[in-house]
Amino acid sequence: MKRQRLTREQSKDQTRQRLLDAAQAIFMKKGFVAASVEDIAAAAGYTRGAFYSNFRSKPELFLELLRRDHESMQADLQNIFEENATREDMEASVLRYYSRMPSETVFATNSMMFSARFGIHSSGCAPNGADSNSCTKPPAPLILKL
Repeated sequence: MKRQRLTREQSKDQTRQRLLDAAQAIFMKKGFVAASVEDIAAAAGYTRGAFYSNFRSKPELFLELLRRDHESMQADLQNIFEENATREDMEASVLRYYSRMPSETVFATNSMMFSARFGIHSSGCAPNGADSNSCTKPPAPLILKL
């Protein structure tokens, strides 16, 4: 079967999504500060030019990642509330929704936001240009005392 050729718009959307997916993986591995545009583009299979034709900057890409995650969760929860169910059924559905989410998902989002703000790797090592494999600290959850 012959592959269907993508339109220019479809190709641009696909490139953008691949860059977003790659960025999320790189941010989780290296942290926001240590991740370079080149790292993100290479992980997605593109060049630096492809990055800049889709995003003005790394912070803009990060905000788009947060927006994408927020919109996905919002749509999932909206579907629960549109089911015309009883209050008890909706509460049960919401609890099921959150219990199905891997605990890493919540941790990943919080870790990504924390690393973006403070330049910390998800492993707990400061970026200082060192390879993340050289870190000797064991991974630990991020717990902030208020």
